[in-house]
Amino acid sequence: MRINPHIISDLRTEANLSYEQLSQDTKISVVRLRAFEQGGEAASDASMAEVNALAKSYSVPVFAFFGDNFQRPNTPLLDFRMKKPESLEIFGPIGRFSERLRSIHDFILHLSRSDDQHTQFGFKRLPDLSDASPEQAALSVVSNLRLNSDIRDKFEHGYQYYNYVRRQIESAGIFVYHDSVKDTEVRGAALTDKKRMAPVIWINTYNQNTSSRLFTLLHELCHVLSGQSGISNTYKSLNETETHCNRFAASVLMPRTEFVSIATALSQGRSFEDKALIRRIARHFFVSQHATVIRLIELKFLQDSYHQDWISSFDGEPLPEEEPGFGRATVYVAGLRKLSQFGFSISLVLEQSLKNKLTDEVEIFQNLGLKPQFLRGLFNARSDRSREIDSKVD
Repeated sequence: MRINPHIISDLRTEANLSYEQLSQDTKISVVRLRAFEQGGEAASDASMAEVNALAKSYSVPVFAFFGDNFQRPNTPLLDFRMKKPESLEIFGPIGRFSERLRSIHDFILHLSRSDDQHTQFGFKRLPDLSDASPEQAALSVVSNLRLNSDIRDKFEHGYQYYNYVRRQIESAGIFVYHDSVKDTEVRGAALTDKKRMAPVIWINTYNQNTSSRLFTLLHELCHVLSGQSGISNTYKSLNETETHCNRFAASVLMPRTEFVSIATALSQGRSFEDKALIRRIARHFFVSQHATVIRLIELKFLQDSYHQDWISSFDGEPLPEEEPGFGRATVYVAGLRKLSQFGFSISLVLEQSLKNKLTDEVEIFQNLGLKPQFLRGLFNARSDRSREIDSKVD
């Protein structure tokens, strides 16, 4: 496939990389890299593996190399882990992942043949909640997406409820993507804008079990509804935005009235510092123990100082919600694994777009890295998982 030599050269200059440095990063020889930039035959027979390696090194989507020019998007991705959020550095693992989110976002926009994705793909509409308080926004989302406690209580396991919540969020045209980056200081990210066109949420599966991912998912949903793009560590609220989004997530998953009632009933006079009690409360709401501690502090069951005391009590050992991401899978389970990675809505958009000849398997592979042999498994897994969810709630 032919790549644009000028883009290859411009991106290397932007990244301030020598041929030797780029070769070490991409495992492509210096001779071949020079040949790419000179054009000619080398630029015409670049392999997909080489293009992927260059895209990863330059922190750009794969399609960047095939057009007449490429410009990085103007929408900043902020680092909400800081007291004063600043734009992320585009290079490095997190910068590369931000570009991965942008490539998903851009490809979905490419497949949308109108400004109304909700009509085209049958998505629900959520109201504008950018000016609402966390509690008001939570009430609206719970009502619109059917996330009330009566529905939650129909599920026996946290992973089942997580799948339900994720599907409901995705039914509103918000794309949820799972992948693992070995950085425990990053729980998730959101890429959106005020128009909410193809917003993407990323859940970092590294050292986050289902209960932790659930809280992160709602936290990032708040960023989408507020029109704010950035990365987060949901357990470190160092600024007003993160505090707002944590309060929203807590209000959706642990509504104040129910939480006070359940926590009081389960305590039976015991101290709320009791770890066994914290585990029981967390299990009831399918949330992490860490999120439960934060909610207990917020509602004045515990002192502010207990948060650090609770963390310190593990003496450097992993916190209860920490566990690795995905392992290997069989061929059929690979369909479920791809569904877990790409989600319900991306699967739906791809299947409809293939059916309507808006894309093909090669273009999907170029933009998302999804091999053709996995697409049917992905579509079947979405249908099977949706039927499984519907059998619980209908």
